[in-house]
Order: sequence, then structure tokens, then C-alpha cells
Amino acid sequence: MVENISATMLVIGAGSWGTAIAMHLARCGHKVLLWGNDEQEMSDLAKFRTHEKYLPGILLPEQITIVSDLAAAIQTANFIFCMVPSSAFRIVLTQIKPYYNSNTPFIWGTKGILATSNAFTTLSEAVTDILGEIDMAVLAGPSFAIEVAQELPTAIVLSGNNNQVFTALARMLNSDKFRVYTNEDMLGVQLCGAIKNVLAVATGIAAGLNLGVNAESALITRGLVEMQTLVKTAGGSADTVMGLTGMGDLILTCMSDKSRNRRLGKAIGSGKSIADAKTEIGQVVESLDNAQTLLNFAIKHKLSLPIITQVCKVLSDVDTPEQAMYNLLTRPQCSE
Repeated sequence: MVENISATMLVIGAGSWGTAIAMHLARCGHKVLLWGNDEQEMSDLAKFRTHEKYLPGILLPEQITIVSDLAAAIQTANFIFCMVPSSAFRIVLTQIKPYYNSNTPFIWGTKGILATSNAFTTLSEAVTDILGEIDMAVLAGPSFAIEVAQELPTAIVLSGNNNQVFTALARMLNSDKFRVYTNEDMLGVQLCGAIKNVLAVATGIAAGLNLGVNAESALITRGLVEMQTLVKTAGGSADTVMGLTGMGDLILTCMSDKSRNRRLGKAIGSGKSIADAKTEIGQVVESLDNAQTLLNFAIKHKLSLPIITQVCKVLSDVDTPEQAMYNLLTRPQCSE
């Protein structure tokens, strides 16, 4: 099945990322079924063939069919792509379980982790817990949805638990505008995607405080150290941290105002409340769900993560952005 040049791909989640991936899959010659939980939004997509809320002016390829019957779509698909926020991930897994065929590979582009009493669980663990031992893969790396939709050059990583399946899938997704690399470190790939969002809040705060690019560069570089510490402690690879899903996505998310997490930090740094910042952004900001979860893991393992610690203090109103930056700059001197 995975060797087919063309396949039927179901994309669950019609936000910016889900719609952009649906567009890319269609351009690769696949038949695409796109499902979202907002009936009016999906009706408008079917009627006008453009997602003006997230990807204005970009028409859906004709190979994309908007579907309302999720159960039927699941049973038709050769591959299922889940592109929802991490807060909705378990909900979707539970929703599709009664109709899911265990022979259908499950892929997600969600970047995040799930809080548990044992600090956190990865999305791959959630998939196994609900859908069982199936072929699965995660799509991650520096990739703003709008640029994928615009067919601008993008390089991304696919990592899964069945090497034969996900390398074949990588060939099916690869194009001259969308380069797909494979990586066997599924744990590290997932963790990098969660950590970089929290670090982007820190650089956003620095931007909001007008601290300059020296400060932002320092936060990115030292943030990379914190990412490496977390990933290695959890059992991931240091090489992954230095790749597209680590350093690559960190640079993208920290330096561009297209990043929701950077915009959140920037708004907070300029004096806005978290509530006002969320309203202004108008989309899910993953760092709000993941920051404290990552810090809880660090505390459990006695790790020093000063940047993530200060981000958590700001997000929980323990410290002001100004105090958080002062705390970072006045820490005891140490070697790099």
C-alpha cells in the first residue's frame, strides 16, 4: 500500500497547518479528504475553495474534497494525517478509534506534549495508548503553514516507528518545493517541537522589551543548550537537536513574527496581558500548554533550565518580563 504513487490521504484538522498540508498532498498527486470540526468553516471552504481566515487568497487544489462524514473518510483513507493542536490530540484519537483500521498509518504534524502525573507523555505514546501498536510517524521541522501553502521552499523531517513505512511515505511527500528528510529519533523529534515553542516566547519577550538582537541571539543559543539537556535526559539524540526539528525550527520560531509563540512573548513584553495576546493572535499557542509541563520534567530530574523557568514565571504572573530578564542576566557566572 505505501508504495503507491498516488494514495487517498485524510487530513483531520482544517486550520492553517492542516489546510496547507492538504494542499501539498494534493499537489503531490494524491487524493485528499479534508475534515474539520467547524461546520460553517468547512462549508465555506467547500463553497469558496479558499481559507481566508488562515491562508487568504490561496485556492484549494481540485484534488481536495471537503468531507463531513469523518467515519466514512477514515475507512476510505490509505493514510491519516492529524493536524490539530496538542490540546485536542487525545480527543481526536478517541473520536476516530471506533472507525480506525489498524493497517492505516497514522501521521501527525502536531507539535507538543501532554501533561501527566509523571511529568509528560509524548503524542506517540498517546497514539499507542488509544489506537494500539500501529504504524505511526510525526512530521516536524521549520515550516510555517502560509509558506507551504504558497509553495515556497521548505525542508521538513518525518520520523516514525516503522522504517519501511515512513521512508516510503517520505518519498510520497517529497517534491521540488518540499524536501523531506527521515530521522529515526522519534522521541527527540517530538520533544524538540514542544521545547522550541517555549523558547520562542522568551525571544518574543525580549523583542517586546526592545532589548535588541544581541539579547535574542543569546536566548536562542542558550535555549539550544536547554533543548539539548531536556532531549538527552528524556532519551533522545543530541544529533536531532542540531537538525531541522531542533536548531532549524528553533531559529524559525524564535526569529519570525509569523510565529504565534514569539508573538505571544512579544505582546507580553510590550505590556499586554496573556488574555489580550491570545485574543490578538486568534489561534492556539502551544507554549501555554507545554511550558510548565517541561519545567515539571526538569524539576523531577534536577535539571537547570533558566530560560524555560523564567518563561514559566512570566506566564504564571510570578515575575514581570523585566524581572525575568534581570533574573537571567544576574545569574552566577559560569563557563559556556
